[in-house]
Formats: sequence, C-alpha cells, structure tokens
Amino acid sequence: MVEVRHGGEEAQLPLVVVAGSGPSLLGRDWLSQLRLDWQAIHRLQELTLSEVLEKHKAVFETEEFGTRC
Repeated sequence: MVEVRHGGEEAQLPLVVVAGSGPSLLGRDWLSQLRLDWQAIHRLQELTLSEVLEKHKAVFETEEFGTRC
C-alpha cells in the first residue's frame, strides 16, 4: 500500500511492481479513488498525410505493399 496524492486528493492504494518494460497501468481501484482530468489526458494528435507517411515510411517503402503482417 502506498500513499498517493494527486490534484489535492489523497488515498492509500495498492501498488504492484512487476518485471518487464511495458507501460505503467492504473487499475480500477486507483481510478475509483482519483479524479483525473480526462480532457487533458486523452488528446488526439492530428497529423498531416505527409507526417503519417514519414512516421510509417517502412510500411510504404516496399513493392509488396499490403502483404506484410
């Protein structure tokens, strides 16, 4: 159990540490205790077509477009 402070709120919540390099996750127990600003957290980034093509250029550099998984 750890003491968590966020946005003026405090709670004692369970913390689980696991091996690996995956992303950090918040469980339902944490989400039910902390009020998060979802507008600030969940933002979509708008990209132009050229930005998408550049970002994923490895996909578009092959003669076999659409045949790889």
